[in-house]
Amino acid sequence: MSDAPGRRFVNPNDAWNSTQYGFSQAVVAAPGDMIFVSGQVDWDADETIGHDDLASQARGAFANLVRVLEAAGASVGDVTALRIYIVADPSDDTSGVSEALRSTFGPGPGPAATWIMVRGLANPDFLIEVEATAVRR
Repeated sequence: MSDAPGRRFVNPNDAWNSTQYGFSQAVVAAPGDMIFVSGQVDWDADETIGHDDLASQARGAFANLVRVLEAAGASVGDVTALRIYIVADPSDDTSGVSEALRSTFGPGPGPAATWIMVRGLANPDFLIEVEATAVRR
């Protein structure tokens, strides 16, 4: 899919190729201020999962989020909302997700966030997926 009037599709070369699955890593909406980032996981450009524990996958997913935001001309400071999908039960320890979130966004007030516990994600080895909306300043 090529760019359309009012939209720019962002698919950085150092991120895994999401276009083969029918979606872009991010879309910048006219006039270039809003950015919608697809769910990021702990997958490298070769579609290899980096880790098998939640805390490590959270760090990898947030690192990919930063990579895609930068390719879209934004930063974590531009993120207004997150949706965090976690393969876990509400009673599971998700402190590693909190640590990755604070490490990525810093100690101050972060973006609005919704944590959603799910039974599974697109790949059975994924433990977390992070989706974001940003407004470029």
